[in-house]
Amino acid sequence: MRNKFITAVLAITLIFGMASVSSSAMYVGSQFGPNFNSSMDIKVSGPFVNSTIYNMKPRTGFTSGLVFGYDFVRNGTGAAAFPDWMKYFGVMVDVSYTQMNFSAQTRTASPTRVVASPSVDGGNTALTFLFTGKLPCMVDETYPNGRLAPYVGVGPSVIFTSMDFSNFGGTDSTFTNVGLVAEAGVRYMVTPAFSADLAYRYRYAQPSVNTTLVGVGNVNMNGGMNNSQVMARIAYHF
Repeated sequence: MRNKFITAVLAITLIFGMASVSSSAMYVGSQFGPNFNSSMDIKVSGPFVNSTIYNMKPRTGFTSGLVFGYDFVRNGTGAAAFPDWMKYFGVMVDVSYTQMNFSAQTRTASPTRVVASPSVDGGNTALTFLFTGKLPCMVDETYPNGRLAPYVGVGPSVIFTSMDFSNFGGTDSTFTNVGLVAEAGVRYMVTPAFSADLAYRYRYAQPSVNTTLVGVGNVNMNGGMNNSQVMARIAYHF
């Protein structure tokens, strides 16, 4: 997981290093906040087992990461680089780690029965690309691009997940899938060089994971991994 996180950071650095030859407003910062996972139905299939466990509920966790942004604006250093209407748009890339833990819980399953599920710990590293639209407000000479800017964003996310199934008598499993992210937030320029954001993010994903269970063999588990995040973000603009 650590190697994937480092690879994602290096990839983002390369992307924005190439983009920096253009005259635009760039920023880099950190983000953090609580992560709320929705309940999910998990389908389990393999030798001697074909069942659906209903309403599995992950614990509320925490997410943190790095963000890189690129605003298409007239910032005085490249006034001819973009038309004026581009000031309403930008791109944002972030790499973040999110907890994904399940407490021990009892749930109904099909065929009709009750199952006791032990705790499962895990988490995921996500590389997210967002195309953003923003509305510059409180524009003046000091803040020509607006001191306050509500925004929305949408884009794909590549999610690298690792889960520990040892309490099931299983193996550690890692898997990769693609999700869709939508975000709405507001940015406030504390100074011309520093901003603070508050944002809500929703991520939709449908992962599939294979693991080996003692006495059962190889099984496949799949279900929703949708979550909501409330994030605070602090960034340096240059």
